[in-house]
Amino acid sequence: LCAHLDTVHKETIKEMFIEPEKGVIYSPQGIGGDDRCGVWIILKILKSLEEGAELPSLFFSTDEEVGSASTKLACEWIKKEEPELMDDVRFFIQLDRKNTEDSIYYNCNNSDFEKYINGYGFKTSYGTRTDICILCEQFDKAGVNLSCGFEGEHKVTETVNISTMLATTDKVLNIIKEADKDVIYDYSPKIKTYHSGVGGNRCGYSAYDYD
Repeated sequence: LCAHLDTVHKETIKEMFIEPEKGVIYSPQGIGGDDRCGVWIILKILKSLEEGAELPSLFFSTDEEVGSASTKLACEWIKKEEPELMDDVRFFIQLDRKNTEDSIYYNCNNSDFEKYINGYGFKTSYGTRTDICILCEQFDKAGVNLSCGFEGEHKVTETVNISTMLATTDKVLNIIKEADKDVIYDYSPKIKTYHSGVGGNRCGYSAYDYD
């Protein structure tokens, strides 16, 4: 389970408001649901697991909003010093996406993994980048970024939807409880391709992996 601890807001939250009819919370200083929602969901999952249950591995970064330099350093350190930390990681789940039921796979081209995750009530969408873009590539494991309840990220008008946070918590809990310990989903990256068009070349991705 992955989330990032940094937000784009510099001011400490002094006031927080709830709109019960909409089920959202916000702050004039910026609620920072990106990615406080993801952190909250992970902590809630840990508290909800039964005693003796297998605990998920956790990854928290500190600078996702400015390029994920700490994630790159962490990958280098793990590969050099403690590569065995990745032995039991079967896939990555990042909790760092807006909306209610998005699943973002970025450059991961594992259709079995996509079908597996979407079977828990998510729908494939598209995004730019987050920490798993680095983690998946570095460790050759599939990953997904899931909706965790914030809207209007990076703005002081950002809101957090409580029901979405709770729904995603339940879905990810079920994924953890039902995960097959013998199944590891690999990354299978898409190949970058270039297509000529009006105004020059534009970059896209093919449907084929490197194999």
